[in-house]
Formats: sequence, C-alpha cells, structure tokens
Amino acid sequence: MNPPLCFLHLPTEVRLLVYRHLFSELSVTVASATLSPEQAPWAIFRTCRTCYDESLPIFYELATISLKHEAYLHVLRRKIGPDNMARLQSVALGGFRNMVHKTVVEDLPATLRKLFLGWKGNTAFSNTTPKSHLDDDQMRDFLEWSFRHYLDPSVGDLLAKAPNLRIFLDTIIGNAPPNMDPASAGTSRYAVVRVEIVRGQDGEKWSWGHVDRKIDRLKVVEP
Repeated sequence: MNPPLCFLHLPTEVRLLVYRHLFSELSVTVASATLSPEQAPWAIFRTCRTCYDESLPIFYELATISLKHEAYLHVLRRKIGPDNMARLQSVALGGFRNMVHKTVVEDLPATLRKLFLGWKGNTAFSNTTPKSHLDDDQMRDFLEWSFRHYLDPSVGDLLAKAPNLRIFLDTIIGNAPPNMDPASAGTSRYAVVRVEIVRGQDGEKWSWGHVDRKIDRLKVVEP
C-alpha cells in the first residue's frame, strides 16, 4: 500500500490553488479575530516554512485586512513589518466620525488596490433633502454636502499616491433606528450604502461614483 500523499507532494500549481481557495474573500479583523488560530484559514502558515513562504503573498493579495479605527494602522505595520505592509491589496478602516487624517495616506502602501472607509453612526438628512425617494444623483448630492469636507484632502492624496486604488465609503444616511432595530425600522427613513469614490475630472481630485444600496428605505415617510 502506498503511503498517504503529503500536501507538499502535490504540484506547486495545485498548492497555490488551495491557498487561493482558503483566502478568497477572507476578511481578517486585526484587533479581534473571530476564529481560533487552529480553525482560521491562516493556520496553514504554521504547517511548515514552505507553506508559509508560498501562501503568505496570496494571503495579502486576496484577504481584506479590517481595522476598527485608523489609529490601528501603526499597530498593523508593527505586527507585519514594512515588507508585508507593501503586499497589502485590500484594507477596511472603520470608526470614522469626521476627518480622514493624513496618517492614513502616510501609512497605507502605494500598491493598495481597495480601501473601504466605514463611517460610524448615521448622517441625518438636511432640511433641503427631498422628502421623496432619492435617485442616485440626489444621493451623490447629499453625500457631497455631508462628506466632502471630511474626506478632503486625504482621499485625493490617496488616489494620487496609489495609482490602482479604488476607494469605497460605507455609511448610513437618514434617520436609521438605534442599533438598526427591526422593531422600530418600520417608520424610519434611511439607506445603508456603499459608494465608490472615483478619480475626478476637469481639475477635481475626486468625485462620487456608483452607489450600491445595501438597504433602501428612503420611500418610508416618518409620521
């Protein structure tokens, strides 16, 4: 009887496919990982040096590194080192309440391809916001009024630094119920959106792109 096949006996091409399967669409929260080291996909790093060396670049290529606050960027850099920091392809930063600070521009690598900015809480409508359902252009006008002063100049500097970068803003607009409680959502007029921030034209550093509505309750009129 032939001995069982060792993972390292597989062709390199097959092992690389396994790594890509493990890390595809993976999101890793640095501050509080939800999986134990033994259960997490990155447990393969601990198998042997060969697996570590082969899988690490694929991990940084495919996984999204999620940080609860921009202040943790320096913690991430200290944990993984400058070489691995330069391999990062996708980062999610949460906890924003106002400005995107210059440290984000300084700490993120120029090779980054995706950046998700998560805004904490919800942004209430202004008195001039239409009471009817908002189309995408009206949504962009509202976002411009609400967020331009928070995102300038850092977003423009990020796009200039990282030529292949795509930036997305995740936010709640309107009057969302506390903690998104379904029991009180029936009379709440709000939307949960992800909007892409794209490179601008005619001298503008950036502008608003596609609006993806995760939840759209803008047709609901409050009593």
